[in-house]
Amino acid sequence: MINNRSSNFLEKKQYFAKNFPNYEFEDVFLLDKKHEGIIRNLDTSDDWLMSFDEKDIRYWSMQDDIGQPPYLRDYLGREGSRLQNLLKFCFHKVKFREQNRLIRDSIVDDILITQRLFGNSILRENPVDETPGNPKYSKILGYRVNARWMRYIYLANTITEHQMLPLGGVWVDIGSYYGGLQGLVHKYNKDSKIILVDFHHQLFRSYAYLSQLYPEVKHNLGIDMTLSDTSSGSFNYVHISDFPALKSLKIDLVSNFFSFGEMKRDVFNNYISSPVVNNASTIYTVNRFVSAPFFEKTYDNDLSVWDYKFSHHKVKYFDVFPIHHFAAITRSLLGKTRPRNTSSSYFESILERIK
Repeated sequence: MINNRSSNFLEKKQYFAKNFPNYEFEDVFLLDKKHEGIIRNLDTSDDWLMSFDEKDIRYWSMQDDIGQPPYLRDYLGREGSRLQNLLKFCFHKVKFREQNRLIRDSIVDDILITQRLFGNSILRENPVDETPGNPKYSKILGYRVNARWMRYIYLANTITEHQMLPLGGVWVDIGSYYGGLQGLVHKYNKDSKIILVDFHHQLFRSYAYLSQLYPEVKHNLGIDMTLSDTSSGSFNYVHISDFPALKSLKIDLVSNFFSFGEMKRDVFNNYISSPVVNNASTIYTVNRFVSAPFFEKTYDNDLSVWDYKFSHHKVKYFDVFPIHHFAAITRSLLGKTRPRNTSSSYFESILERIK
């Protein structure tokens, strides 16, 4: 295994290219329009990987950290003169003052809800600016956070508080992006075997992030390494096409946050009816009540909360997902542009396997 502690970003790319299969021909026809567009516009060859910049871990054309009010330091660090950047910052503050206020208010709500449920220690202990990938952030109520980080803080707390991962437990997360949530959970559950299931390019983001954050921990690339390694305390990166092979493991927790509701029905059904999900001790999911409301068809499917049926499990907890619930995003609807809440809110569900 590579010595992650002494490696630089180029070595991580070389190690990933050498040891992880190149899924260049991902089946886009099974994907929803959002992810089909991502894959069609992404070169997953070795050339793509070698041109990958460290700043692309968290920020690229299709994803980012969702938002935070602008800070002067973000502008002064850009190319150009300090005066030009200062003027750009002032212009942004004035022109987008309403949007910036709404973003800040939403993050304040997220912080207050998190404090009420879990206290403030995890917020104090985990400032987002001390994690890899040069995250953008604002200091709000004394905490250095952004919108996506507040989501991860809440989810990590919930996993820990509900004891979803026993000592040495196995967690399979479907759609992990850059691994921010996994990094938080590992900090408080160091003996767990964490399996990230995603596309080729997302798994490299996760590997680059987590191997920098935890260079001393095992990082297993691919299904063969994941299944053969029986030890706990590891990160495992598994391509979506290898997901069915995970059925041979005893899995304590399966999770999906937000992406089940984006999938085509056939793909969605393949996941929720799989042995991996059916045999898991706990299922934790956050998804939209309605994927495509009639007045704003956000995704190209007809999924709703009624489709999340897990016949081998019973509901332990169900409620509205409170994080970002009051967020207002400026967008167009029926020819009118203004700040609006999302067309469908999200539900949070924890299920236990029926014994």
